[in-house]
Amino acid sequence: IVSRGYRISHHCADLGGHLNYTRRFTNYTIRSRIAKAKVFWGLLYRSISPFAHKLRAICTVAWPRSLHGASNVGLGEERVGKLRTSMMNAMRWNKKGASPLLQALLLPPRCDPGFYILMDTFLMFRNACVPDLMFPVLTGLTLAPPKHFDPGPGGVFLSRLHQLNWRWDHNGYILDHEGLRWHILDCPIQLLKSRLQHAWRSEERRVGKECRSR
Repeated sequence: IVSRGYRISHHCADLGGHLNYTRRFTNYTIRSRIAKAKVFWGLLYRSISPFAHKLRAICTVAWPRSLHGASNVGLGEERVGKLRTSMMNAMRWNKKGASPLLQALLLPPRCDPGFYILMDTFLMFRNACVPDLMFPVLTGLTLAPPKHFDPGPGGVFLSRLHQLNWRWDHNGYILDHEGLRWHILDCPIQLLKSRLQHAWRSEERRVGKECRSR
């Protein structure tokens, strides 16, 4: 095909998001966006704005700008950890022995890039999900889980469910970390955000204890 002059694309950016056309895992668009955010972190480091204003800039500028489109694309914990480090450096918290993960425990969940990705994933799922198409896919992946999820919204959504110790319970229902069962599309948005925050804090406390015990 290449010899005939055709161009082959395995992935591309479309409407600001990242699209994979094959089973090959790529997230180049998101990584490129994260790299370009270095300018923002430099400006924030030099800023003399109050603490609260800097946090607001992180939540409303840094994460939407860096992580736009991450709701449907896998992003490794290493990348998320580097974003926490960038935030800590820009806020001048990079003291000797300081841990970006433990520092994030002291902030509201919305200030953490990992939580931003989770929230964006669930909100995008609610806005774009077609139940007749997506629910059978998620049920099939749950009943016969593959070794690795292929690129796509279904696999990414399930992987982030598992990150919170949540489980897909078929037909739109989710069993969360406390065993509560609720419908992903029919539950009030306030309930969804509350359960996400509670699950995130529970997971943060577990990881924080592991870090302090090392």
